[in-house]
Amino acid sequence: MPIQIGPVTSSALFQGIKGFIFDCDGVLFDTHESNAQYYNAIRSRLGLGPMTPAQEAYCHVHTVLDCIAHVTPPGMLPQALQARKDVSYTREILPHLRPFPGLYEVLDALRARKYRLAVHTNRSTTMENVASRYGLVGYFFPLMTAGKAQAKPHPEGVHRILTAWGMKREDVVFIGDSRIDQACAARAGVRFWVFGDQPLAAEARIPDWHCLLQALMRL
Repeated sequence: MPIQIGPVTSSALFQGIKGFIFDCDGVLFDTHESNAQYYNAIRSRLGLGPMTPAQEAYCHVHTVLDCIAHVTPPGMLPQALQARKDVSYTREILPHLRPFPGLYEVLDALRARKYRLAVHTNRSTTMENVASRYGLVGYFFPLMTAGKAQAKPHPEGVHRILTAWGMKREDVVFIGDSRIDQACAARAGVRFWVFGDQPLAAEARIPDWHCLLQALMRL
């Protein structure tokens, strides 16, 4: 059972940690609404109705091309890829991302304690725009995407982050919210902490960013 992170968390949990790797969707941002808007906008241009809840869940964790193929009827993929070009992510979707409460306070606290921070996401081309719009550029290096490494759960992205940092696997924690994140951490051989209430096997659970901030204040 994961250790619940909060105001009474022992500092021993943080022993040996030098860096944190964050997933983006569902960890840094609540993106369920914006993701649904994006893929529904594509479907609408094809004359299709909104996605099912199962399709929305799939699109929360997979790459954009996999998602488009998943929510498009057989034979309509070329039209869907063309419709994607007609959707302005920056104008129509990006403003609807919602940073989770306490995110910036936690990032400031981690940076003040000299932890290295990176993002590893299955987004392909939009992560830099997200980081720029929401003031995250100065916090994270590198921003690892499915356009720069094989998509999670393949461990290549984690390995590239470790190389960029000059760190070993035991120095790092991956914070995610999905089975894909969990599998990626396991394949890369790094510790995994789950964010939120997903029933995943993990070393520790972060209920929300305020809980992690309370734990950091004890260090």
